[in-house]
Amino acid sequence: MVVTIIVQDDNGKQVKSTDYYAKADEKWEETSYRIGCKVAQEITQNMLKDIDEKLFQDRDRKWKSQTFSNRTYVTRFGDVTISRRLYKSKKKYRFLLDE
Repeated sequence: MVVTIIVQDDNGKQVKSTDYYAKADEKWEETSYRIGCKVAQEITQNMLKDIDEKLFQDRDRKWKSQTFSNRTYVTRFGDVTISRRLYKSKKKYRFLLDE
């Protein structure tokens, strides 16, 4: 069995499509849980990426984006790694996404 997840933007345009396959020796409940966790991880990554972009657009301009740094969140549905912006103002640094 193949489960296809289609991700759309706010305008309904397809931005990503991912196929998940059931393993031959896996019970239906295990398959559902595994696929559900993968989908939840992808949703979380996309949500955090969108939040980071909004923070970048709406930030106080004294905070300049310096670089990106990876962070892994440990969640009940598995680890989620994202790339978030590091900001600098004078001699202070911060990750707006972490606040």
